[in-house]
Parts: sequence; C-alpha cells; structure tokens
Amino acid sequence: MAPSFTGLMELTESKSFSEGVKVDIVFIHGLDGDPKQTWTLDDCLWPQDLLTEDIPRVRVLTFGYDAQISSFWAPLSKSGIEDHADSLRELLVNARNHCPDRPIIFVAHSLGGVVCTEAILKASKYTEPQMAAIAGRTHGIAFLGTPHHGSDKTKWAEVARKLYATAGKTNKVLLEDLSHNSERLARIGKEFPHWLRNEVEKKDRKIFVMCFFEEYDTKIVGSQIVIKDEALIDGGYETMALPADHKGMCKCRDRNDAIYRAIIGILQRWVGELEKVQDEKPRQTAENISNSTWSGGTNHGQYIPQLIGAKGTPINFTNNASPKDGSSK
Repeated sequence: MAPSFTGLMELTESKSFSEGVKVDIVFIHGLDGDPKQTWTLDDCLWPQDLLTEDIPRVRVLTFGYDAQISSFWAPLSKSGIEDHADSLRELLVNARNHCPDRPIIFVAHSLGGVVCTEAILKASKYTEPQMAAIAGRTHGIAFLGTPHHGSDKTKWAEVARKLYATAGKTNKVLLEDLSHNSERLARIGKEFPHWLRNEVEKKDRKIFVMCFFEEYDTKIVGSQIVIKDEALIDGGYETMALPADHKGMCKCRDRNDAIYRAIIGILQRWVGELEKVQDEKPRQTAENISNSTWSGGTNHGQYIPQLIGAKGTPINFTNNASPKDGSSK
C-alpha cells in the first residue's frame, strides 16, 4: 500500500528557525508502513500528540517513502534501500540548511532502521560539511525491531522471508530477490558497527543506541520476527523488550502505554545528556554561517521529494518537488 505522503513532514509547530529548538527527532517507518499510521493507535499519533509535550524544544519529523515490500526488495528497482537512504539524507540536508549543527535523534522501525543506517554511512563518506553533518551530528538512534546480523547473509534472508510473510505475500520470484538483496544488508550490517566504534575511538564522541525487540509472536508468521539476539549490535549497546508483536511495537495509545513509557524514557535521557554537553561547550558559529548561505537562497541538493512543513504546509526546497498522495495503511 502506498504511503499517505512521501518526503519529510514536520509534526511540531513550525519552529525550524527558532533559537530554542535543541534537537531534530526523525521517525522512519519500515516495510509496508506509513509515515503517520505506523506510529498511530486509536487516533493517537504519539510523536505529534505526546512526545512534543513531554520533550519541549524539539523538532519532530517523519519520513515517508514507498515501502511496498515488492519495490523495496527488488534488486533492480529504483525504490530500493539505497535510493530511500539517499532521499532521506538529501531531504535532511535541505531541511537543516539553517541549522546544520543541530543534533539528530533517529527512531526507526523494522527495516526502516536499515534505511537509517545506510543514510548515515553514506553521509559519513562525504566531505561537504552539511552532508557529512547528517552522520557527524547523529546523537542517538532508537531501533524498533531492526535486525543486526552483521555479514551473515543467510540470517538476513531469513528475516526478509518473515517480513515478507507479514504482508501475506507468497511470490516465489520475489523471495529469491530477498536472498540476493541480503548481500546489501550484510554489507550494511558489517559497516555500521565499525562506524560506531570509529566515532567513539577516533572522534571521542558518544552516540546513544537502543535496540528494542518484540516480546510477542507476530500471528501471521507464528514467531517473533526480530528476537533479542538478532537485535544486538556489537559493542555493548543496550537492548530492551517491548510488550507487543513486530507491527505493534511502534504504536502507543496514551502516556500510560508501556511502549510509550519505555521509548519516551530513553529519548528524554538522551536529550538530557545532550543538554549537558551543550551547556558545557561554547556555541559554535557554523549555524550562523549556514544562515547566511540560507538567506542567499542557494540549494546545492539534487532532485528530492517535497518537504512538508507543520500541519501539512508544503515547504519547497526544489522547483519541481511534488509529494505523492495515497491512502494510509
């Protein structure tokens, strides 16, 4: 099913240029997901309705992309993992033209976590400052049901098969594609822990990581899709069980929901650590320099989808940007 929109949508009030915003929190859905419905239960879109009140002075963004399982996995598709990661990276650069030094926290569900890590890995290889800052200013990543198998292609293919089954698909040809694409996943799974270690050992900076995994079986599969051992990242990063199946682990009904309490507690802790660092270090001047560049109206990005502002107001960073509309899942 097509997502309700593609691109970035801001879920907070339009505070993009406000001095008071201290961090961008970016939500990324997974396979057959939706940038709003993935995070919604009983009309509660918790990143918008709850988080923005419990963590003040943040900008909350949600990323929408074509996550139909057939196009996501097809190795020759123009809407595969790498393309989604490129779109996410370029959209974030344009959205942060005025604030390239602002820290970023990612919250990613399922294989949306793979899109996230691929975007970070590719950004880390750029020399252009604003592009490299997507990786360099990453402060924390909360993975919800994202497998981390390293270079084990067999395990990646098995997780892909389980995820495919959740959509009720039985296409044998596509199942073969999953096995081929596991090589790409294996490469990402090997490179990402290395990048994390490098940031800590060579750049002396802390990146917070939490790997959530589902506590209950997903009915259509008859088992857990991502178990604790599969959610682990080498390096001693934290893990936590959420009382839900794979699809329900990213949805919260209200503030009393155990899932919400677990996730918001982690995010509040990370933002608190960030505030300590910001209080200790003098304000950098890169943001002021970037503001001058922004006022000149120069956009160096390639063609990307439209960025959607607060309450669905379009913000055009390219002349020919046009979001796709479709029905929500």
